[in-house]
Amino acid sequence: MREGQYSLATIGLLNLVRLPWTIKFLWSPFIDRHCVTVGDYKRTIVTTELIYAVALLATGLINVHSEITLVIILACISMLASATQDIATDALAILAFKKNDHSMLNSMQSMGAFGGAVIGGGLLLILLKSYGWNVVVPCLALFVTMMIIPLLLNTHIKIENEKPRERAKWTDIFRFFTRKQIWAQIGFLMLYYMGIIGILSMLRPYLVDKGYDMKEIGFLTGIVGTTASFIMAWFSGVLIRRIGIHKARIIIAGLIILAPVYFLAMTFTDFNKVAFVMGIIYIQACYGLATVVLYTSAMRCVRPGREGYRLHDTDCNQSYKRAARCRTSGNRGTPLRLSRSLHSRNCGRYH
Repeated sequence: MREGQYSLATIGLLNLVRLPWTIKFLWSPFIDRHCVTVGDYKRTIVTTELIYAVALLATGLINVHSEITLVIILACISMLASATQDIATDALAILAFKKNDHSMLNSMQSMGAFGGAVIGGGLLLILLKSYGWNVVVPCLALFVTMMIIPLLLNTHIKIENEKPRERAKWTDIFRFFTRKQIWAQIGFLMLYYMGIIGILSMLRPYLVDKGYDMKEIGFLTGIVGTTASFIMAWFSGVLIRRIGIHKARIIIAGLIILAPVYFLAMTFTDFNKVAFVMGIIYIQACYGLATVVLYTSAMRCVRPGREGYRLHDTDCNQSYKRAARCRTSGNRGTPLRLSRSLHSRNCGRYH
């Protein structure tokens, strides 16, 4: 959208599409309350995924240049559906796996999400230049629909106890904050990788300012950088399983601190493409490591009957931090970046 000369106000407005992810804790108790069996969770996931795909398809069939308001509305519907699907998916994952499997479960989930990001923010961004919005986004919708097939074919998902558990209440949203021990976790979720999220949000517009086109930006950030996240998400799961979540937090936090230091040092020298690409790879690697740590930490704080609600405090914090930085920088506005943000989370989900 920067190449298309859209105003910063319009670009900033696009960040509203992330609102459902930021406030999804408001309806997560509803999912926790009404999903008890594997069948309940499957129906919720399939229904919301289909709504997401249809809204995305409609988005791809309109003229993004003349109907930007309609694009935003359809994108919000897509995000609402995908956020609801995400609640049900993660809750099912918690119930169907044992505690010592959580780190590798989150590792696989994150690898899937980053793999989706490679497609949505890398390959499709390159194809967008050649084929356009109205071809690429409908193909993305088709790919989203295909993601339902493995879930429907998987008959081995089991919940150990499908009897009604303690049912979630709307007041749990407020009771969550009454536990003294949870405030340290909230601080951890808010601060753990706040610095690298800010840098990541500025990479694409910075490359635009340096004269790179969409194909080059898609390759550097969407393929090279996200591939580093993909690989390190696997390594993070292995590390947590081997040394424990607490030691892994400390080690990865130390690596994260080095990322802003590296980019700060680059500001004192002339722009060097090789050094900048190394920085992209490093910060994306840190992002992959930290993502698994965050999700695994959140799973450790789950309360029975409230699996969806508790886990998604992590997502809400991540969405808020991304939105805050995007609003001030006026970035992440390219049409396919919007599609990728809608799609990448869902490509790597439990189904």
